[in-house]
Amino acid sequence: MRKTIALALALAAGAALAGEKPAPLKEAEVKAVIQAMDAALQKKDVEGALGHVAESAQIRVAVTSAEGPQILPLGRNEYGDMLKTTLSDVQNYRLERKAPLVTLLKDGKALYTDLVTETIETKNKKTRNLNQERAVLERLDGKAKIIMLESSVIMTN
Repeated sequence: MRKTIALALALAAGAALAGEKPAPLKEAEVKAVIQAMDAALQKKDVEGALGHVAESAQIRVAVTSAEGPQILPLGRNEYGDMLKTTLSDVQNYRLERKAPLVTLLKDGKALYTDLVTETIETKNKKTRNLNQERAVLERLDGKAKIIMLESSVIMTN
């Protein structure tokens, strides 16, 4: 009988713990994820950068080409392929964040917004982009991860 009661209590405690929400994100955690992702990209470490992006993340990249503006909806793997292609011929890659803002949301997630100047140098040319970025982060398996990312190139020279 005691074993049955102990088992029932253990199952009830486990069910209560399983229903608990993860701790809300803190501003410092969000900034640390963004900084770690930036550092990985500057080293051309795409896999390291993707380590901060959830497997099921929704990603949208808006670009302007000769054909006009395009919005590219991407999954995590497609985003990684795009980063690899972009960085493959790059000799120097730099990011400068201009206006980082973290908004902690009531559901424990966080919204990160920023204006980013991106400098991409290859053998033949140097391109500077001004991007507007927006990301939603959530604690997954104990770690802050990007679950939604939108990046819009708003100026190129």
